Amino acid sequence: MTTPTGQISANDLRDEFGATSNNGQVSLGAYRVNQDISALGELPLDTGIPQSGEIQFNHMRGKQLNVVVDYYSGGTVYRQNAKDKYNNQQVNYVGGFYNNTHTNPPNNGEATKVYIHVNKTIGSDKNGTNRCALRTGTWAGDANVRVDVGGSGKIYGAGGNGGAGAGGESNGNAGLTGSSALGVEKSMTVNIMNGGYIQAGYGGGGGGGGGYDSDKHDDELGSGGGGGGGAGFPVGNGGAKGDGWEADGEAGDNGGNTTAGEGGNGGNSDNEGIGGNGGDGGQPGENADNGGGGSGNNGTGSGGAGGGNGAAVRRTNSGISITYTGETDRILGPTNQDGVA
Repeated sequence: MTTPTGQISANDLRDEFGATSNNGQVSLGAYRVNQDISALGELPLDTGIPQSGEIQFNHMRGKQLNVVVDYYSGGTVYRQNAKDKYNNQQVNYVGGFYNNTHTNPPNNGEATKVYIHVNKTIGSDKNGTNRCALRTGTWAGDANVRVDVGGSGKIYGAGGNGGAGAGGESNGNAGLTGSSALGVEKSMTVNIMNGGYIQAGYGGGGGGGGGYDSDKHDDELGSGGGGGGGAGFPVGNGGAKGDGWEADGEAGDNGGNTTAGEGGNGGNSDNEGIGGNGGDGGQPGENADNGGGGSGNNGTGSGGAGGGNGAAVRRTNSGISITYTGETDRILGPTNQDGVA
């Protein structure tokens, strides 16, 4: 909730910020808070509340408790929903007073000031472009929510797998799409602190097509190379090699978190039946490549298409307004794409 903008009492402060002692008492001076939480430094109970010097009831009018959702402790996680974490009280109440008199989050997120603070790695999965590593979750309309990505915070979409190379003279398989990093479901600010990072998942390269050549003496058949995996976390896996009668292609390489995997070479049967090379996966600044087509006098297969990219930041719909602050050049990939899952 929010403290009154007019007449205000100690009970109002207790209800919003928690009591300053275990017996439920309120000491106004104790509300001069200056707290560091992970990369968030010198937090007050709320903006405008004095952190030193004189403090009066007048300073406490129209204020909301700062609550920090914990994506900074522990190890790497995947596919998170910040509102669920808030509801499960995996948060830090600034000042530490709230637990003196309360056991549940204040008003389930209504009229609360919330920092979703990321200072570790969060990965996505590979089930489509709308899939996000971290969703902000659905909040009440009067909740004041923001995302702060600290210097050790990294939010990645997953890389798409490379397409398999063609076996024989058939077509190569398409690479898979990358998924997305941050899903925003309420208008808010997204702040990238020094060293923070948000990156889309990039598509996998297409598999190479096969090539077939036949004369009266023998058959020559080369299979396609596998496509390279796309950049992201988890990384895109390289596509499987094509299996042929004479010359197999090579498997594609796995991608890295920020780099693409290379496509595998196509098989070459006596320079007559030649499989196409697999396409390289996508990475920041480069889309995934299509696989190459096979060559041969009697039959050829085309290369598979490279997979599309996910987004760095998605939103529920066009009605969601996102303000980007801080090191915005550390957001790699499309932003403000519609659709969150």
